[in-house]
Parts: sequence; C-alpha cells; structure tokens
Amino acid sequence: MDNTEKHEDIGLQQIRDKITIETDYMYYGWVAIDADSYDGPESLIGSGRTKQEAITDLLEQIYDSAE
Repeated sequence: MDNTEKHEDIGLQQIRDKITIETDYMYYGWVAIDADSYDGPESLIGSGRTKQEAITDLLEQIYDSAE
C-alpha cells in the first residue's frame, strides 16, 4: 500500500465516521446511501454485489466528490 492509498483509506474512514449509512438489498444487488443527505435520485448511491461493496462504493463517491 503506497502513501496515496493510505491517505484515501484514512479519508474514507473519516467520512464513514461522519455520516449515517443505510443499506438495502435490491433485486440487482446491494445499495447504500448517506441517510443524512439523501434527497432523491440526484443523490450519491453506492452499489455492489455485497453490502460492504455498496458501502465502499458510496464512500469512494463521497470522497471523490469532495476533492
């Protein structure tokens, strides 16, 4: 793991600590949203084959949008 990956991991954990994540299983896989800021279809939605993949996808989207 290089320094960039370490900083990203720290950033993702800091985001995770500040938001309320809700997950749900849909017919195509898991989805995750930030319950504190979700405001319909324009909001960020994480998705994945597993619950953890959906959460990670959401956190990465939030992290990328903050840069």
